[in-house]
This record gives sequence, structure tokens and C-alpha cells, in this order.
Amino acid sequence: MADAVVDFLVENLLQLLTENVKLIGSAKGELDNLLKVAQQLKAFLDDAAKYGYTNSEQWKVLVIEIHKTVHRAEDAIDKFLVQAKLHQERNTMGRIFDWPRNLIKVRNLAAEIKGINDQVKELRSSNQALQATHVIELPKRGEVTQGPSLENDAVVGFDDEANKVIKRLVEGPMDSVDIIPVVGMPGLGKTTLARKIYNDSKLTYEFYSIVWVYVGQECKAKDIYLRILKFFKKNIEDHLNDDVDTLAKAIGGYIKKGGRCLIVLDDVWEDEVIDHARKVFAENKKGHRIMMTTRDLRVAKFANREPHELKFLEKEESFELLVMRVFGKGSCPNELVVIGKKIAKKCGGVPLVVVVIAGALRGRLDKKDWERVDRNVVQHLGEHTEDSCLKFVKMSYDHLPREVQMCFLYCGVFPRGFDIPCWKLIRLWIAEGLIKPQPESTLEEIAEFYLTDLLNRNLVIIMQKRSDDTCRRLCIQPSNLSDFLSTVPVAEHVRSFYCFSSKQKPIDLSANEIKLIHKAFPLMRVLDVESLKFIFSKDFNQLYHLRYIAISGDFKALPPTFGKFWNLQTLILNTSTLEPTLEVKAEIWNLLQLRHLHTNIPAKLPSPTTTTGKPSCLQTLSMVAPESCEKDVLAKACNVRKLSIRGQMAAFLGAYKGGINNLEELQCLEHLKLLNDVLFINKTLHLPLAFSKLVRTVKKLTLTNTRFSWSEADKLGKLESLEVLKFKENAFTGDFWKPKSGFSALQVLWIERSELESWEASVINFPVLRQLVLISCDKLDDVPLELADIPSLQEMRLDNTSKAVNSAKIVRDSKTSKSMKLKLSIFPPENESKVAQ
Repeated sequence: MADAVVDFLVENLLQLLTENVKLIGSAKGELDNLLKVAQQLKAFLDDAAKYGYTNSEQWKVLVIEIHKTVHRAEDAIDKFLVQAKLHQERNTMGRIFDWPRNLIKVRNLAAEIKGINDQVKELRSSNQALQATHVIELPKRGEVTQGPSLENDAVVGFDDEANKVIKRLVEGPMDSVDIIPVVGMPGLGKTTLARKIYNDSKLTYEFYSIVWVYVGQECKAKDIYLRILKFFKKNIEDHLNDDVDTLAKAIGGYIKKGGRCLIVLDDVWEDEVIDHARKVFAENKKGHRIMMTTRDLRVAKFANREPHELKFLEKEESFELLVMRVFGKGSCPNELVVIGKKIAKKCGGVPLVVVVIAGALRGRLDKKDWERVDRNVVQHLGEHTEDSCLKFVKMSYDHLPREVQMCFLYCGVFPRGFDIPCWKLIRLWIAEGLIKPQPESTLEEIAEFYLTDLLNRNLVIIMQKRSDDTCRRLCIQPSNLSDFLSTVPVAEHVRSFYCFSSKQKPIDLSANEIKLIHKAFPLMRVLDVESLKFIFSKDFNQLYHLRYIAISGDFKALPPTFGKFWNLQTLILNTSTLEPTLEVKAEIWNLLQLRHLHTNIPAKLPSPTTTTGKPSCLQTLSMVAPESCEKDVLAKACNVRKLSIRGQMAAFLGAYKGGINNLEELQCLEHLKLLNDVLFINKTLHLPLAFSKLVRTVKKLTLTNTRFSWSEADKLGKLESLEVLKFKENAFTGDFWKPKSGFSALQVLWIERSELESWEASVINFPVLRQLVLISCDKLDDVPLELADIPSLQEMRLDNTSKAVNSAKIVRDSKTSKSMKLKLSIFPPENESKVAQ
């Protein structure tokens, strides 16, 4: 991936030469020369990408040398910029005294860049004679091979396997904890099968509680218990200091109160995990169960002498899975059936192999492409071991566009089993410089495009990544952090520092330890340490290259020093302060790269010092106080797509100082949340008559605790782009709702904690509704039976909405009689509630 590294250098040089000319002074000439040489090197690598050098030792050596040279150039430039910025911030007298030293630094930079220039030229000239080997032709740069859509649970050959395991779970002994291990080699689909069973609607009627826990190689007993406890109790902060026995008893107490419980343990490596899981079922007369997946037959037999051994796919099943993954719900063209069956047979009945090979074939209808895969790819499969499974992944990886390859490899910085939020992954890709600008598309849209490509090719998986002293990205587990910092590390080469934890409460480090992080990585661009209790320091204020900051701490304000982070793109700030708002003292409107601002309490934004000039790049403001939504603020933030407003809504909705009318400044707004923070309201709130015109572009709207009258909901029906609508915590009050108008584009309707008793609606009101969610609507007598006439309705979920369950079943049965599928989820399950009583 030497080309991506060079791309990033070119981007940095362009930004440096256009935006920081005053800082670089007389070194500009040498930097101009470096830019030209880097662009030439980039062109050379672009040409080389048309051929395969992966088997060439000479090419591998070249890639290593390019990485070293480019990183050396980056380090030299980044260090100089920090020094130049510090020089610029001194007062006039300080700059005069510092001038000779600064001049020497400029000259040293020029000399170092000249040396790097010469080295790059030598690398390029000495490696043009590399021999090329032609490989399968790749899609054009930026081109994604779009495939047909697939159901999330679209698997082949697992129905019979799932039914066998479900039968054992349901029909086993009722006076003891029965453990059903699913065992098999990597790639056979153990987790896929477990997920299929976990999501099976039959189990929701058999088990009161179903808990999923990822274990992995390094998981400790306390972590397992905390993950189980989190299912029963949303906030587990008061249990973080409990020992394992106390945690086991606490979980046992919750289990005892309900009906049967199923715990699913995914990826178990050690016997002791099974013993720990058994402890939570101290009293068992209800037939509790544990299902686990493992690749180790010894561990499986320790749990149960008769584990469920996952079988290989039959030849027909392999071909069926290949067709499903390549063509979705379509059929395989006749001319590809023979070669397709040949390829499927060579996959040896391993689902992972079939899926990855299918990813390489998707979108290719030329028989020659399939023959080439059969001839040049499948012949290398060999024995099906864990290493060979990784080779299958690499084969599909090799056919990715180069930009997408870098994004895929980046996933390796996350710990195994760690859930990677899509939005976070996309913003980290951008902060790392992996997403290059393209005309008529935002960086986020390009990143989503790449993510879709990885999904289409079945390549979105977690990869383990080895790190060494020269790695640019460093991820440290909290348990090892103090030991690491005790060495007083200095790592100028590190550009990204991460510390992840599954615990809710931030980990306390001493002020000195936090400062050591700031000093250790003076040139870092990404700082993701939400798991630590963070403090600001002088050294932190000098981290001018930061593009992505995610921190937690007892912050009462965002200090003015944040205005110095001129490269900042994403800021995520979680504060534990008891203050109702977070005051932003930094001049954020001067941060021309800032795209996303997230705070866990409402932020009070400063007014722009000027209304002229370039508008802000901000796309996300979550969340802000209503009083910050003044006309000049929103005019400056006119590119915002996601906006969350939380606070006292009365004045805002009443158009005080413009209030809600100022939203008309946001011409790109797609997601809007309005959260009223007042528990007791003396004054009735109203939606403005012009609401639909003010937010006409909104696709997703969430209202919380606004307590509007249900008669005002019709105003929302005029939003022609509205696809997702969520009413939470008494967004509307009253016991009756009968929409007079239709929600023409609405696909998802969510109603939570409502006083609603009677609701009338039909296909006229919700013509394209796909999903209905009702949570804690315990007064609602029925869901409208006419919902059965909506062709698009695929899913209904009722949580703690027991009165409406029978009507929901009638709707489901009515759709079933018309040969239309409707997934109905009910919690708690009726039969288990009766057992618990």
C-alpha cells in the first residue's frame, strides 16, 4: 500500500503549501520540489498497480523503502510545523529573540527535505525495471462492484443444523443447566449458526432472557460477568468494583426473577469460561441453557460429551451458497452453472471460502472471469486450515481498489470482538487521510461507498494486527496502559493512539500519566481515549496535527486553546460535570476542517466573530442548547446534516430570537432531534404551522418529551422526505390519535412511553411503512388492524405493550394469509411471563 502512503504525503504537502506558506518561509522551494517528486512517484505507483508484484521480493523491499522514506518526510514536516507554530504564538519580543533559532530550523528542514528528495528519486530510478506479472483485471479506481441485496440471515445448509441445536436447547433437562457446544474449524460458520439460532423467533417463546456474549482469547471472568449483567441492567457503573463472586450472585438474582434464560458464549477458548458461566445459575429448576461456539474439540467436550460438530457443506449446498452470494435472489445464468459448480466443489464445503470467492465473482458475468478464478485462484486453496482461510480473505482483498484496501486494513486497530460503529469507522478513515476528495461527493459519502464495497465483497471482518516500534498506529488495552506509560515513552512516529475498554466508567489515571500521553506522541493526528478520564495540559495544547479527538472527563467548558487545532475534523467530548450545559469558549468557526462535533450534554456555541467569509464545514452538531440556535450561528453552520437540540424548548418553539424559524438556514439538514429537558411543563408546546417548510429536507426526525397534542402530528405528514419518525418519552400527549393526512415516505415509526389508548390508521396514512416499534405503550388497546393492508410492512416490535399483543398477532396472521411476511417480536414473551408468575 505504498501508493496510499504517498497519496497522503502529496495531500499534506498541498495543504502545507497553500495554507501555511508563512510558517515554512524559505523552505518553500525545497517543499515544492518534494511535491513534484512525490507526484511523480505516485504516478509511477499508479502505473505499477495494473500489474502484480506480490510475489516479487524486489517489490516488497521497494515498498518498505518507500514507507520509510515517506514517513521520514512526514516526520520532518510535522515536527517543523509544531516548532513554527510555537514560534508564531510568541509575543513580538519573544519572536525577535527566537528568530535566529527559527531560521536555523527552516534551513535544516530545507536540507532534510532535499536529502529525502534525492532518496525518492533514487528509489524511483532504480526500480523501474521490475518485472510484471499480469493478474485478473481490477475494476477501475473508485469503482465498486455492486451486488444484489441479501437478507441478513441468508445462509445455506444451516436450517437443519439450527433445528437440531434448537431442539437440544428446548427439550433438554429442566432440573439442570444443559450446555450445547457448537464446534468446528475456522470458516465453517459457528458464529453464523449461533447468530441464526439467537435470532430465531421460536426461542423468544421458550426463553425469558437470551444473552449474547463475545468471549475471545483474552476475555477475563469479570468482563464476561459485566457483559451479562449489562443485559439485565442498563447502568452497571455501581458494579464495576465488585469481585467475580458478587457479580455472579447479582446476575443470578436477576435470572431468578424471570423465566428460562439462555446465555450464548461466542468464541470460547478456555475451560474455565464454562465454569464461570455455570456460576450464574446457582438455583436452576427452570431449564436454563448455555450455548457456546469453539474451535477446540477438547473445550467442547469439557462442556458436554456430545457437542454439536458442525458439518461441511454438501456440493449442492456450496453451489447454492455461491449463487446466493453472487446473485442474491436471482438465478445463476445457464452458461455459468457448470463452471460455478466446479468452483463450489473446490471450496471443500467451507462456507467462508465460498463466501469470499463469491465476493470476487460478484458483478462479473463474463465466463472467462469465472474460468480465470477457477484456474488461477481456486487451485491455491489446498488444505482447509485457519491459515488457508486467511488466504481466501487475502485473495478477495487483492481484488479491492487500492483506496478500499487501506480502509479494510485499518479495521485491524480495533480489538477482536469489539463492535465498530459505522459512523466512527468512517470518521476515523477520514481523519487518517484514507479518504481522498472527489468532485460532487462529500468525504463521508465516499467513505460509505467504500464500506458498501467491503460489504458487497463479504470482507468486513476484524483482522488482528501485529504492532512494532515503527508502527504509525498504536492501540493499548487499559490494563497495560500504566505499565506502558511507566517507561516514559517517546514515539514521534506514532500518528494514532487508541485505548478501548468495555467498561462504562472512565479509567482513572494520574495527572502525570495523562500528561505522558501528550508528550509521548507529539505528532499524532488521532487521539481516541474515551475510556480514560482525561485532563488538558500544556503539551496537549501543542498537538496541532490532531484531526480526531475522542475524550472523557469532568469538563465544564471547551477551552479557547481548542481553537488552535486547525486540522481538527471530529471532536467527541463526554463530560461528567453536573452543569446543565457545556460552554464552548473556543472559536470553533475558525476551525475550517471541523466536520463533526459531539457532546453528551448540550453545548452553548459562541456567535461567529464575522458573518462573512467561508461557511463552516460542520455536518454534525450533537447536541446543542436551544439558545445557541441563533440566526448567525446556523447561517455559519449552513452545511449541517445532523442536528440534535436539547434544553428548554418553550422559547425556542415560540420563535424567541428567531428560535425554530432559524432552522431555515440549514438547507442540507437530514436528521433532526428535538429533546425537551423540562420535566414539568406549565405551558403547552406547539409545533409551528410552518414546521414542514422550515425542515423540508429532513429524512429522520426524533421528538422527546415535547408533549405536543396528537392533533399536531398531522403537521409532520407534510414532510415529503421523512423516512424515519421517532416519538419518545411522551413526545405527544392524549389518548387518541387518528391521522388526517398521510406520511407518504415514512418507512419507520417508533412510539415509546406514550399515553396513547386508541389509534386508528390505514394504508392511506402509512403507504410505505416498513417497520413499527411500540415500547412501553402499556395503555394502548390495539394496533390498527388496517396495517395488515400495507404491502411494505415487514416488522412489528412490541416491548411492554401487552394490551396490543393480540391485535398485533391478528395483523401478522392476516398478512401471512396473503402470502406476505411479517416478523413480530414481543417482549416479554407471553408464555414465559405466565411461567414466571
